[in-house]
Amino acid sequence: MAQYEARPEQMIVIVQRYIMPHLELSAPMWHFMITVKESNMIEDVIKDSLRIIYGERYGGYHSALKRAGMIRMDERRAKLTKKFAIKTYSHEKFKEWYVRIDQKEQRTRGDMNPNLVKPSLPNTERLRDSAIPKFIEIINNNRDQIRADLLRRVECRRCGKAYTSMYNLSQHHKYQHSAPGHQCLQCPQNYSHVQIC
Repeated sequence: MAQYEARPEQMIVIVQRYIMPHLELSAPMWHFMITVKESNMIEDVIKDSLRIIYGERYGGYHSALKRAGMIRMDERRAKLTKKFAIKTYSHEKFKEWYVRIDQKEQRTRGDMNPNLVKPSLPNTERLRDSAIPKFIEIINNNRDQIRADLLRRVECRRCGKAYTSMYNLSQHHKYQHSAPGHQCLQCPQNYSHVQIC
């Protein structure tokens, strides 16, 4: 790209859109399991990219990151992992990963545990080696943020499903509760969007 005289801003966009996603694919699942050497190897890809982009104006990795408006890959993976762990707490798909601790029941017994979840799986070597214990730690350390997020959720009045934004709720209404507007040409079935059986 540099040989074709692309501007640094254009090359930064290419790094962010095409290189970084490959370096952090499924990062929440492996972030805690990589060695320092492996983490440094990932960081070296971005270092080399910035060195190529800025050439003589490189001036060191931290200043190049600042100029590009980027953060270190290990910091970025930590943020992605935290965001993913918090989302797993309230997502249906990951319910079997955790057992929610009933705060009301604890208050009546007088043994208030500040944690929100504990592992639902038996304490095996496979569980200990997975990312789930770290997710539990993140969830329990961010319980105030999670509770605030849960209070901000909007709920469908018809079926009770909760969404994090009005847009998601409107999409739910559009596809789940609106009258089907398209009839299949081959059968009497109606659909909310054009579909062929």
